[in-house]
Amino acid sequence: MPAPIDPHTIDAQLRADRPVAVVDLRPSLPYVEGHIPGSIHVERATLEQRLPVVVPHVAVTTVLVDAEGERAPADARWLQQLGYTDVRVLEGGYAAYDAAGLPVVAAVDGVHATAFNTQSKRFGEEVEHRHDLPALTPDAVAERAEELTIIDVRNPPEYDAYGTLPGSVNIEGVDVALYAAAARRDDEPLVLHCAGRTRSIMATATLQALGVEEVYELENGTMGWQLAGHQLVEGPGRPTGLTVDPGHRAKLRARVEELLAETAVAWIDAAELDATIAERSTDTPVYCIDVRPTAAAAAGTHPAARAIAGGQLLQTTESEIGVRAGQIILLSDSHIRAGITAYWLAEMGYPAVAVVRGGLDAWVAAGGELAPPQPPAPLAVDTSAVQAVAPDAVDAAAAGAVLDCRSRAAYDAGHIPGAVWVGRYHLEGTLQDHDAPTVLVDAGDGTAATAAAQLAAVGPDVPAVVRVLDGGMPAWVAAGYTPTEDRPTYAWPDETAVPKPYAQGTAAMRAYLAWEEALVDG
Repeated sequence: MPAPIDPHTIDAQLRADRPVAVVDLRPSLPYVEGHIPGSIHVERATLEQRLPVVVPHVAVTTVLVDAEGERAPADARWLQQLGYTDVRVLEGGYAAYDAAGLPVVAAVDGVHATAFNTQSKRFGEEVEHRHDLPALTPDAVAERAEELTIIDVRNPPEYDAYGTLPGSVNIEGVDVALYAAAARRDDEPLVLHCAGRTRSIMATATLQALGVEEVYELENGTMGWQLAGHQLVEGPGRPTGLTVDPGHRAKLRARVEELLAETAVAWIDAAELDATIAERSTDTPVYCIDVRPTAAAAAGTHPAARAIAGGQLLQTTESEIGVRAGQIILLSDSHIRAGITAYWLAEMGYPAVAVVRGGLDAWVAAGGELAPPQPPAPLAVDTSAVQAVAPDAVDAAAAGAVLDCRSRAAYDAGHIPGAVWVGRYHLEGTLQDHDAPTVLVDAGDGTAATAAAQLAAVGPDVPAVVRVLDGGMPAWVAAGYTPTEDRPTYAWPDETAVPKPYAQGTAAMRAYLAWEEALVDG
């Protein structure tokens, strides 16, 4: 049986930077309404895929958190069967932790984004306060737009999808260290922005630390721009033909090394990288991350590396690093981007951060071979005993028990007539009320078979015979059937949070920005 752990013990272990992962299994809305500081959110729907990414060491102490103790024990037994050797459960779930009066993180004023990556956002505000970063208001930027070089530091998908300032070009995150000088027109002042505050603060502070003059953050980013009455537009994209002068690169490299000398960041020799990863992964989680933009990393990186652009990593560290005390090894082509990212992670308090000296260039020179980035393999689940039914059989059974386990949004966009939506967190509870044969429907990703295999392996016992739709919803549509949006039926209320404040409206944007600015005083 999985060992229980009490709320005060887990709070103490997290504060002591012990190598422990606290994994919150609940849907995203309950998570933002209150969760343990330092916990990482891994919904049950993605448990087998996501856990090896954020907790990449099966021997690390992994504590599962549910609502009130109803789900975690079975999930812990399941993970033990899949290879994790030290899985525990929080006694009484989050409700017991909250009742113990311990610190919690919860959304402010109903704005869900205020409960995601709060440590990274608080750190950004601390950096702005500590370095007294210069900023320009949206109105000031609008008045002076023709004499400014405006750079959007968000990732390309955000830049493309949500609009930007007129004329704002896209240079993602820590890439501004390399390319801001080349993008700058005629020594114009630089204005950096993101959607809100954190990424533009970190990019501005980075250029300031590197000695760049006349650089400003746009106050409150694209949200501030909109709230000031200005319009977002489709941007021109990334400037073409940007190059880094060898002399400038050498100066950047030297300055990065000076910055790292002020920290506890370790250097790893490129020729010893593979052996270092193998050695350290035997007793602690290792997070090897290529911090170049994802398009650059896609062309080839270290086989053990995940691709997370540096600026994005600094904003979402809590969502990517499940064990704060794990070993973080950063890579870029040389070590400029990696060094900048490592500098800020060390300042953020991560205890074991390392940079590969000379980066991937040096590793390749030492005999390494680049490969496309591959996420860690999902946990191996034996689904051979799970019964599958063909699409035509499911159509005939739709008036009976068909449970759609896809995302709520996918279900609402079109589902099998008569199918009932249920998230995986509540699947077992729903099946307790079913005695007719039940078919689970997924998005063709195998999650229904995984859920059925878990149910068979660790229970609980349910009265229904549980089968899965062979090939999921895509196979049903390919067989010629037409999904319906009519009369949706939900076994449970929607528990999906909205992570973008601008998706919740103008009032949410104002509340979110006010919350961020107040973090430095919190």
